[in-house]
Amino acid sequence: MPHTKPLQIDLRLIIAVKLSSMSNSTSVSERFFIREYGQKKHQAKTLVFIHGLLGWGLNWSPVIKYFESEFHILTYDQRGHGRSKHLTNAYTTENYAQDLKEILDFLEIKSVHLVGHSMGARTAQTFSVIHPGRTLSLVLEDMGPQPEVNSTLATQQMILNVPVPFASKNDMDQFFESEFKVKTASEDTPDSTAAVFRTQASNGSNTASGAAGKMT
Repeated sequence: MPHTKPLQIDLRLIIAVKLSSMSNSTSVSERFFIREYGQKKHQAKTLVFIHGLLGWGLNWSPVIKYFESEFHILTYDQRGHGRSKHLTNAYTTENYAQDLKEILDFLEIKSVHLVGHSMGARTAQTFSVIHPGRTLSLVLEDMGPQPEVNSTLATQQMILNVPVPFASKNDMDQFFESEFKVKTASEDTPDSTAAVFRTQASNGSNTASGAAGKMT
């Protein structure tokens, strides 16, 4: 009789335990790069924008300006992205949802409107399931089916394959044009993937450190 599902649950629990021990070792402000815009918190509802795989919080800059007059806006770089802490493990959807909870607790924000793109949409969805009382509304953009353990580990490996920080934008471009394609080559990773992430990372100041993690 197959035991795939119990193994999947066990693996996630093991990773979650590792996450818990690491989370307690450093503060939220040390682990995450957080940005706030618009109205003062507690004087307006909070709107959280969550970026996707190999992006960063500033991906939302073109959108934020349309909501600043009405909301307190929060963006942050998810773990392993931008200027937030890069770990060697613990990249499950549950880990990302827990990160959001810890950030909101740190900022003393009780409930939020959530907008997530791709992997960020999965973070938002998972958070809303675990914390329905803290979720005022939910907008999910470009989110695929729920991943299995193998795809979660593949995402983790993809993040770890990016050798941040880059010394220069040229080094970053060269990496995504060549090495990244080799490191992420598989049946599930088409050649266009590297081009997409390189374009994301090179598309002006709003995303210059996203896929790159950060540049010195």
